[in-house]
Amino acid sequence: MSFHGGLAGVLVAAWLFARKHQLAFIQLTDFIAPLVPIGLGAGRPVTSSITSYREELVMYLGQWCFHP
Repeated sequence: MSFHGGLAGVLVAAWLFARKHQLAFIQLTDFIAPLVPIGLGAGRPVTSSITSYREELVMYLGQWCFHP
């Protein structure tokens, strides 16, 4: 569900940007579309590394807090 909210936010921001700079929305989205796979591909490893770090931190804090 977070992807859908992000997509909606990007579309609204792109529409506002196109309107402010007097660009056609379709032309702007045609320019942005090839960049989307690059962003998704770059975001996956970062997200997985943050998730694994967070899981390790929670496990460490759990051991520290609940084991005397």
